[in-house]
Amino acid sequence: MPSTSWQEAFRAHGSAASAFAAAAEAVEPDAWDRPRAAGKWSPAQITDHLIRTYDVVLREIGGGAGMKVRTPFLMRIVLRLTYKPRILRGGWFPARAPAPPEIRPSKAPPGQQDGIALFRQRAQEFETAFRAKPEARLTHAYFGTLKSAAGLLFCARHIEHHCAQLEALERP
Repeated sequence: MPSTSWQEAFRAHGSAASAFAAAAEAVEPDAWDRPRAAGKWSPAQITDHLIRTYDVVLREIGGGAGMKVRTPFLMRIVLRLTYKPRILRGGWFPARAPAPPEIRPSKAPPGQQDGIALFRQRAQEFETAFRAKPEARLTHAYFGTLKSAAGLLFCARHIEHHCAQLEALERP
Protein backbone atom coordinates (compact mmCIF):
# COMPACT_ATOMS: atom_id res chain seq x y z
CA MET A 1 0.00 0.00 0.00
CA PRO A 2 1.35 3.46 -0.80
CA SER A 3 2.22 5.57 2.21
CA THR A 4 -0.37 8.30 2.53
CA SER A 5 -0.21 11.14 4.98
CA TRP A 6 -3.29 12.34 6.79
CA GLN A 7 -3.13 15.61 4.91
CA GLU A 8 -3.09 13.82 1.54
CA ALA A 9 -5.97 11.56 2.56
CA PHE A 10 -8.06 14.49 3.81
CA ARG A 11 -7.26 16.47 0.66
CA ALA A 12 -8.28 13.50 -1.53
CA HIS A 13 -11.52 13.03 0.38
CA GLY A 14 -12.42 16.73 0.31
CA SER A 15 -11.68 16.95 -3.38
CA ALA A 16 -13.67 13.80 -4.16
CA ALA A 17 -16.67 14.93 -2.09
CA SER A 18 -16.67 18.37 -3.73
CA ALA A 19 -16.38 16.90 -7.21
CA PHE A 20 -19.21 14.44 -6.52
CA ALA A 21 -21.52 17.17 -5.24
CA ALA A 22 -20.76 19.28 -8.32
CA ALA A 23 -21.39 16.32 -10.64
CA ALA A 24 -24.67 15.58 -8.83
CA GLU A 25 -25.74 19.21 -9.22
CA ALA A 26 -25.00 19.01 -12.95
CA VAL A 27 -27.39 16.09 -13.42
CA GLU A 28 -30.50 17.21 -15.26
CA PRO A 29 -33.48 17.02 -12.88
CA ASP A 30 -35.36 14.65 -15.20
CA ALA A 31 -32.35 12.27 -15.17
CA TRP A 32 -32.01 12.14 -11.37
CA ASP A 33 -34.21 9.07 -10.91
CA ARG A 34 -33.45 7.45 -14.26
CA PRO A 35 -31.03 4.48 -14.20
CA ARG A 36 -27.80 5.19 -16.09
CA ALA A 37 -28.40 2.02 -18.13
CA ALA A 38 -30.34 -1.21 -17.78
CA GLY A 39 -29.51 -2.77 -14.42
CA LYS A 40 -27.51 0.29 -13.26
CA TRP A 41 -28.28 2.72 -10.48
CA SER A 42 -29.71 6.16 -11.07
CA PRO A 43 -27.90 9.30 -9.84
CA ALA A 44 -30.38 9.34 -6.93
CA GLN A 45 -29.47 5.78 -5.99
CA ILE A 46 -25.74 6.44 -6.30
CA THR A 47 -26.07 9.45 -4.00
CA ASP A 48 -28.17 7.45 -1.52
CA HIS A 49 -25.57 4.66 -1.62
CA LEU A 50 -22.81 7.13 -0.67
CA ILE A 51 -24.95 8.64 2.10
CA ARG A 52 -25.61 5.16 3.48
CA THR A 53 -21.90 4.39 3.29
CA TYR A 54 -21.18 7.47 5.39
CA ASP A 55 -23.90 6.44 7.86
CA VAL A 56 -22.27 3.03 8.41
CA VAL A 57 -18.78 4.50 8.67
CA LEU A 58 -19.90 7.25 11.06
CA ARG A 59 -21.61 4.66 13.24
CA GLU A 60 -18.38 2.64 13.37
CA ILE A 61 -16.20 5.66 14.16
CA GLY A 62 -18.66 6.44 16.96
CA GLY A 63 -18.13 3.00 18.47
CA GLY A 64 -20.96 1.08 16.84
CA ALA A 65 -21.01 -1.71 14.31
CA GLY A 66 -19.43 -1.21 10.89
CA MET A 67 -19.93 -3.31 7.82
CA LYS A 68 -20.12 -7.04 8.23
CA VAL A 69 -17.04 -8.73 6.75
CA ARG A 70 -18.27 -11.07 4.03
CA THR A 71 -15.06 -12.69 2.80
CA PRO A 72 -13.17 -15.63 4.27
CA PHE A 73 -9.78 -14.82 5.75
CA LEU A 74 -7.64 -16.13 2.86
CA MET A 75 -9.72 -14.37 0.22
CA ARG A 76 -9.50 -11.17 2.24
CA ILE A 77 -5.70 -11.44 2.25
CA VAL A 78 -5.64 -11.95 -1.53
CA LEU A 79 -7.96 -8.97 -2.07
CA ARG A 80 -5.87 -6.80 0.26
CA LEU A 81 -2.71 -7.69 -1.66
CA THR A 82 -4.14 -7.35 -5.18
CA TYR A 83 -7.10 -4.96 -5.32
CA LYS A 84 -6.62 -2.65 -2.37
CA PRO A 85 -3.28 -1.13 -3.48
CA ARG A 86 -4.67 -0.42 -6.96
CA ILE A 87 -7.74 1.23 -5.52
CA LEU A 88 -5.73 3.38 -3.11
CA ARG A 89 -3.42 4.55 -5.90
CA GLY A 90 -6.50 5.92 -7.62
CA GLY A 91 -7.97 5.82 -11.06
CA TRP A 92 -9.29 2.26 -10.74
CA PHE A 93 -12.18 0.64 -8.94
CA PRO A 94 -13.44 -2.90 -9.62
CA ALA A 95 -16.36 -2.96 -12.03
CA ARG A 96 -19.53 -4.72 -10.93
CA ALA A 97 -18.39 -5.17 -7.34
CA PRO A 98 -21.64 -5.79 -5.46
CA ALA A 99 -22.52 -3.29 -2.76
CA PRO A 100 -22.90 -4.89 0.67
CA PRO A 101 -26.51 -4.85 1.93
CA GLU A 102 -25.79 -2.16 4.54
CA ILE A 103 -24.98 0.39 1.87
CA ARG A 104 -27.36 -0.46 -0.95
CA PRO A 105 -29.69 2.38 -1.89
CA SER A 106 -33.16 2.53 -0.42
CA LYS A 107 -36.28 2.01 -2.51
CA ALA A 108 -37.03 5.73 -2.11
CA PRO A 109 -33.78 7.70 -2.40
CA PRO A 110 -33.90 11.43 -1.66
CA GLY A 111 -34.69 14.07 -4.24
CA GLN A 112 -31.82 15.83 -5.96
CA GLN A 113 -31.42 18.90 -3.75
CA ASP A 114 -32.07 17.01 -0.52
CA GLY A 115 -29.73 14.18 -1.56
CA ILE A 116 -26.89 16.54 -2.45
CA ALA A 117 -27.34 18.51 0.78
CA LEU A 118 -27.37 15.31 2.85
CA PHE A 119 -24.31 13.97 1.01
CA ARG A 120 -22.40 17.20 1.77
CA GLN A 121 -23.49 17.08 5.42
CA ARG A 122 -22.36 13.47 5.82
CA ALA A 123 -19.02 14.18 4.10
CA GLN A 124 -18.39 16.99 6.59
CA GLU A 125 -19.49 14.85 9.55
CA PHE A 126 -17.14 12.10 8.35
CA GLU A 127 -14.12 14.41 8.23
CA THR A 128 -15.00 15.91 11.61
CA ALA A 129 -15.36 12.45 13.16
CA PHE A 130 -12.07 11.27 11.65
CA ARG A 131 -10.21 14.36 12.88
CA ALA A 132 -11.61 13.79 16.37
CA LYS A 133 -10.66 10.10 16.31
CA PRO A 134 -7.62 9.73 14.04
CA GLU A 135 -6.96 6.19 15.26
CA ALA A 136 -10.33 5.07 13.87
CA ARG A 137 -10.37 1.96 11.76
CA LEU A 138 -13.01 1.20 9.19
CA THR A 139 -14.38 -2.21 8.34
CA HIS A 140 -14.89 -3.05 4.68
CA ALA A 141 -17.10 -5.97 3.69
CA TYR A 142 -14.47 -7.49 1.38
CA PHE A 143 -11.12 -6.15 2.63
CA GLY A 144 -11.70 -6.26 6.38
CA THR A 145 -10.16 -3.59 8.60
CA LEU A 146 -8.68 -0.48 7.01
CA LYS A 147 -6.40 1.54 9.23
CA SER A 148 -6.88 5.30 9.68
CA ALA A 149 -5.53 7.22 6.65
CA ALA A 150 -6.01 4.22 4.35
CA GLY A 151 -9.69 4.07 5.35
CA LEU A 152 -10.10 7.76 4.64
CA LEU A 153 -8.36 7.40 1.28
CA PHE A 154 -10.46 4.35 0.41
CA CYS A 155 -13.60 6.41 1.01
CA ALA A 156 -12.22 9.10 -1.32
CA ARG A 157 -11.56 6.53 -4.06
CA HIS A 158 -15.07 5.13 -3.63
CA ILE A 159 -16.55 8.59 -4.11
CA GLU A 160 -14.33 9.23 -7.14
CA HIS A 161 -15.58 5.98 -8.69
CA HIS A 162 -19.19 7.10 -8.37
CA CYS A 163 -18.39 10.66 -9.40
CA ALA A 164 -17.04 9.32 -12.69
CA GLN A 165 -20.36 7.54 -13.22
CA LEU A 166 -22.26 10.81 -12.87
CA GLU A 167 -19.80 12.68 -15.05
CA ALA A 168 -20.25 10.06 -17.79
CA LEU A 169 -23.99 10.72 -18.06
CA GLU A 170 -25.11 12.05 -21.39
CA ARG A 171 -25.80 15.76 -21.27
CA PRO A 172 -28.38 17.48 -23.47
